[in-house]
Amino acid sequence: MDSSQSDVEDNAEHLRQEIGSLHSSIKDKSTLDKAASNEMVLKSLLIKATRYLAAHPFSKDIYESGLFGSSLLPLPQPASHSLANVLYLQAQLLRHSPEGPVASGCIAKLEEAVNAGVLANPNATTKRKPQLKREKELREMKIAAGIVNVEEEERLEKEAREVKEERSAHHKRRKVRKLESKIISLASLEADVSDLMSTYTTPQLCGSCTTVPSRVDWSVVPNILQPSAEEEGGGGIKDSERAGRKMSQLESLRVVLDSVILGRSLSIVDFGSGSGNSSLALASLFPSCNFTLVDSKPSCVSILKTRIATSGLSNVTPFLGDVMDYKKPFDVGIAIHLCGEATDLAMKSCIANRASFVLVPCCVGKIHKVIQSQIDANVETPDYPRSSWLKSKLSISDYLSLTRVADFSDGRGEGSHSVVAEKSKVLIDVDRARRGEEEGYTMQVGKLEPKTCSVKNDIIVGKAPITLDAVT
Repeated sequence: MDSSQSDVEDNAEHLRQEIGSLHSSIKDKSTLDKAASNEMVLKSLLIKATRYLAAHPFSKDIYESGLFGSSLLPLPQPASHSLANVLYLQAQLLRHSPEGPVASGCIAKLEEAVNAGVLANPNATTKRKPQLKREKELREMKIAAGIVNVEEEERLEKEAREVKEERSAHHKRRKVRKLESKIISLASLEADVSDLMSTYTTPQLCGSCTTVPSRVDWSVVPNILQPSAEEEGGGGIKDSERAGRKMSQLESLRVVLDSVILGRSLSIVDFGSGSGNSSLALASLFPSCNFTLVDSKPSCVSILKTRIATSGLSNVTPFLGDVMDYKKPFDVGIAIHLCGEATDLAMKSCIANRASFVLVPCCVGKIHKVIQSQIDANVETPDYPRSSWLKSKLSISDYLSLTRVADFSDGRGEGSHSVVAEKSKVLIDVDRARRGEEEGYTMQVGKLEPKTCSVKNDIIVGKAPITLDAVT
């Protein structure tokens, strides 16, 4: 036997004797429940027994000593995390022999302490991690002691999940039937919508995405301005696939802007610019135009400033604020995936300035809150539908239903739901295009190219009439 093994056995025997002595001293005291100092003795017994059992083969007498000490520890009032800390040691003991009525009793006591710990500090985030550990330990104890039947739990969870899925499918089918009836009630509009879409739709609005060279020569765009910018403070898109899709979107937008700008030096505003992953690259590609990037988040504006300073761009100005906060005149407005009502607010600002606009709508379902508030307030001239044409044919409440279902037209719908959603989305885009036409704009509707660059790939372009002043 080497000296190290001998030391281990000597230490084990010493610890065994100390535990036995502690156990005996506790048993000899008749006033245990009244002597506050004995609680420390009990805790000491628990700790020592736990350490022994964790380091050495299972010992029945030490295991029972630990259980004896823990069973005498009272639950203080109010219960606290400190108690859960003490009774957590019980779990360590029970891991070695988690069976029988004694173990079940200790598990019940431990569960009470763990639950009390949660209730005592519901907002104590710094203590949440150890609390979760105690809860996990408690569950392991209950499984090992046969109190929890994992197979039965899984069976019940599966049944509950199936019931929930069936209920969800039922509600979805019911919603689809209801929306289908709405669309059928608008059948008289379908011919108008088809005619209008054929008038506005321009298949090659964004140019072919298969031409060589690329629609954008990315080698002339500084890295810090590209969607995949990796420089410190760049704010670029870290996912390479997503960055690639963003570059395809920008190539489409570049083609569209070419047809709107027509070589002129114009003032362009990007509403909801974020950290500049769209307009910074475009500003580099159109150096004769002045870009204002509007965003309501200070963090995004801060990143914008860093990217502008690093790249040396002189034709970009950040602006902190919402869409309607920007009051200066401008020539072209851009809104790329600006959620819900914000797209319409951007279009409204452009019309007020007689500015052309490029819109890639997003999340039309979020418009329903605005519409509902106008319905509740009995607004005399609601903002929706957008055009006089659709206002004369569709009530605002029907339009509300339209926006709710149209938000699913990104390819995730199935069967009749998808068909209804697509019709709803088309009608909303036609409504926006018709509104622009009523204001004297030349309207175009199309898709970003390739269409896989975004599930929300609809693009609406409104070209303001070019005045003599604008030409000169």
